[in-house]
Amino acid sequence: MKFIAILVLGILIGCGVAGGYAYTLLQEAQQRLSAAETSRDAVSKTVNEREEQLKGALAARSSLEADLRASKAQLSHVQTALKETKDQLDHVQAALEESKDKLAQAQSAKEAAEAALAQAKKATPQ
Repeated sequence: MKFIAILVLGILIGCGVAGGYAYTLLQEAQQRLSAAETSRDAVSKTVNEREEQLKGALAARSSLEADLRASKAQLSHVQTALKETKDQLDHVQAALEESKDKLAQAQSAKEAAEAALAQAKKATPQ
């Protein structure tokens, strides 16, 4: 009987020690789980912040692309207007050259007429 009592006592002590060890392992596992959940929450928060930043960057990119398209359209209009202005300038310069030539001809004709008038005056006695 004494042997059985010692055996039962040994089993109870063994179970107590095993239970204590298991409880310690369980506490460590709960602490690791809590730390992992905290890390997961932090990572999740960071991921959400990055997604919001990405959405903002994409919106800014879309806005910049729209601005770029508008700027390109304005540039095209300005280039067209510049070409038209250059064409008009070329026509005006050509007209100016033609007017200068006509003015030179008119001055030559005037000088010739004045010379003819002066000769006519010399030729006619008064």
